[in-house]
Amino acid sequence: MPTYNFEHKDTGEVIEKYMRISEKDGWLEDNPEWKAVILQAPSFTGDHITATTKSMDGGMKEVLDRVANAHPTSPLADRYGDKKTTKELKTKDVLKKHGVM
Repeated sequence: MPTYNFEHKDTGEVIEKYMRISEKDGWLEDNPEWKAVILQAPSFTGDHITATTKSMDGGMKEVLDRVANAHPTSPLADRYGDKKTTKELKTKDVLKKHGVM
């Protein structure tokens, strides 16, 4: 269950309530002198796609390799795909230059 912050409309007092998502709207209807407030923006600490390969387990590396190989022109392939030969890299650069990819 999430924690919600509410501010009293007249006094500015801020309280914190721990309730189900489904209970929030009912609580606000029952207490019209309070309004919901966000005290700080949620923070995101990371994403498994942007993590370095050193911090990933073998299973995730394998999944990313499969996706990259299935979509060789994607940015994911640039990052996690099989290592390409010099010819393949130069061909890809030419295709990008001419807007094919």
